[in-house]
Amino acid sequence: MNPSAQALTLYMYTPDLIALREHLLANGLQVPPIRHPGYMPSGEMELVDPNGYAVAIAHWGKSEQEAWEERIRAKT
Repeated sequence: MNPSAQALTLYMYTPDLIALREHLLANGLQVPPIRHPGYMPSGEMELVDPNGYAVAIAHWGKSEQEAWEERIRAKT
């Protein structure tokens, strides 16, 4: 398979993105800075696995949880 031709991103969540990034850096991985897009204000970063696939990791904070719960309530 050709990772650059795939339309797939694995999106994962962590309760402590800063600590995860520091752990990865301490273990020799090159990790991008944490960014804070509007859809994930608590932060996310995107890595590329050894096979070339994108892996996004985000901090699922209280604000994200509350916004998600509000969207669910609005649908019912």
